[in-house]
Amino acid sequence: MKILYLESRELYRRFGLNESGEIFDGALSLSLGLLSLSDFDVVVSTLYHSHSNIKWVQRARQCGVYTVLLVDGIYEWANCFENPFTKKRKIYLLDPIYHDLVFLCASSQVVGYLSLCGEDVRHMLNKSVIDRVKSDSPITAAKVDFLVATANTPYFDTYEKERLVSLLREVRLALECSGFSYLCRIPDEELRRLAGFSEESLALCGSFTEVVQECSALISTPSSVCMQAMALGKPVAQMCYRDVPMSFQTGWLIFGGSAMSETLKKMISYDDSPQRMEYQASVVREHMMGPETPEMLESAIKDAVLRRHTPQFYEPTLVDRCDFLWRPLYERFIKGTKLSRFLRH
Repeated sequence: MKILYLESRELYRRFGLNESGEIFDGALSLSLGLLSLSDFDVVVSTLYHSHSNIKWVQRARQCGVYTVLLVDGIYEWANCFENPFTKKRKIYLLDPIYHDLVFLCASSQVVGYLSLCGEDVRHMLNKSVIDRVKSDSPITAAKVDFLVATANTPYFDTYEKERLVSLLREVRLALECSGFSYLCRIPDEELRRLAGFSEESLALCGSFTEVVQECSALISTPSSVCMQAMALGKPVAQMCYRDVPMSFQTGWLIFGGSAMSETLKKMISYDDSPQRMEYQASVVREHMMGPETPEMLESAIKDAVLRRHTPQFYEPTLVDRCDFLWRPLYERFIKGTKLSRFLRH
């Protein structure tokens, strides 16, 4: 089975798909006329927002070539529908779905929602999300109470920014008033400054896994780091400052104006709330339902293609072959009569 990847090899390393025998940079080669879609059984892409990719995916489907989308990172509603980069190009991530088959790291609820489009949407254990959790680095004892973190792009407009700044400031003050130690992993320098986080608390160096293992709990905006921390067995709280659906749940939630100090104390003494930790573990398991290795992912793609292209043979009976003779008579004189009910029984 011949598979064509539309983007560069580097983009697929996050999924572990970097075999030397595969063909990458397919969109460029197709545009230059160096390759033909008819030479391939499957076309795979990972950049949904690329107009070029959408064009080649649609052409592939017209040619009867199976198409697959691999989604990087955790599904997050605001990033799909509120991101100004895609909105100004009139592209909403995964809406609509152009591919035959989609693999993404998401909850069953999100998979069900996306499947309303009628396409085949499945779970995937995203290598870029989970590999860092499964690293060989030893788990060290926590030295700090909390890690406060955000996604790389935690807000998409001025309103979200103002609400997030206010909430981060409340979190910082609650931590300091309660006497908890904390580190800050907020990439946006202006956001850190407006929320009042000092440079001494900054922890941008090293991997997220290394930093969060030094802390007892995590407070973060909706991001894949929440999933990584939950997989490491850390109590996690998402900061709620948007009015959009939450794509996945954590054991704790933090709102502005809430009894934040009490929430922080419950997170640190989470042994008193084992049910919340069990719930977090169930969320992680749900997101890990898909193929766990590149080989399993490739096998799942090939199985889907084989199922799609396996013809279903139908051998008509003699009665079926003579349908054109008796069907008009049945419809006109027998259907709906007592004789019809007798023949059915």
